Amino acid sequence: MRLGDLVGATLGEFLGRLLWRAGAALLVVVAVLAAIYHLTAAGTLALTAHYGALNAYLFVGGGYAVAALIVVGILLATRRKPSGNGAVSAAALLSSPRGAQVALLLEAAMIGFLAAKKTSTS
Repeated sequence: MRLGDLVGATLGEFLGRLLWRAGAALLVVVAVLAAIYHLTAAGTLALTAHYGALNAYLFVGGGYAVAALIVVGILLATRRKPSGNGAVSAAALLSSPRGAQVALLLEAAMIGFLAAKKTSTS
């Protein structure tokens, strides 16, 4: 088997799995959107019977607005923080005498562990 055949088979297998997963994800998204549509229609009909058409649409719209605000809040809370948020960099740590001592102590401990692993007991 030549290298080109091996690469082609590997890429074909990878792309095949990727396409199956993308198709499954698309099917899930379509099902979720259909469920949201039908639940919205049913909820609007149920609210219309009790509160009137205008208030029913306002309640449903308010529910979607609250859901969107919750999603935005979660995305903002879990976003990546910039690196300059008070974290000490390695260069600043090593420039202080205390940081250099700790780094040298850790390095000596690692070298000691490596040297202990290389020695044979027999």
